[in-house]
Amino acid sequence: PALTVANVILNRGHSSRINRALIDRKIARRVLSNVIHPGERDPNLFYFEIYPQAPFTVKEAEEALYAELERLKTEPVTEQEMERARAYLETNFVREFADNLDASIKLAYDEAILGSWTDRVEQIVATGGVTAEEIQQVARKYLRKSNRTVAYLVKPEPEETSEDHAEASSPQ
Repeated sequence: PALTVANVILNRGHSSRINRALIDRKIARRVLSNVIHPGERDPNLFYFEIYPQAPFTVKEAEEALYAELERLKTEPVTEQEMERARAYLETNFVREFADNLDASIKLAYDEAILGSWTDRVEQIVATGGVTAEEIQQVARKYLRKSNRTVAYLVKPEPEETSEDHAEASSPQ
């Protein structure tokens, strides 16, 4: 539950820490994060996807993200951030049951994957009891450099073919 609340504080909404640090400062045009992959039965990954905005590089955006993760470990989360996170999680939970189809899909999923449809409710209740200190503890435990796997997806440069090379070197 503490990592779920930390994710909301870091990256849900316009006033989230990552939004203010990366999006508002135009370092990134988009940052995605979540704590439920690869699935909900097994231990999960806390992942981030960063889409840098020119003229910033991938490395600069990555460093700005690390600064926010470090800040989460060292600066206590404010009560305002905690209240916003709780409200977000509760509201999102209610919206998942907006109509009969959504409710039936969600209940069936929870029963099949989590083992009981009541588990989701228990998870939401548990996030309401998370403290700022617990968020710092899990941030220090899990959001460490030794736990990171970093991958860069970059558009490859177009390869020069022998025809391109021949055209460029022949007089016209």
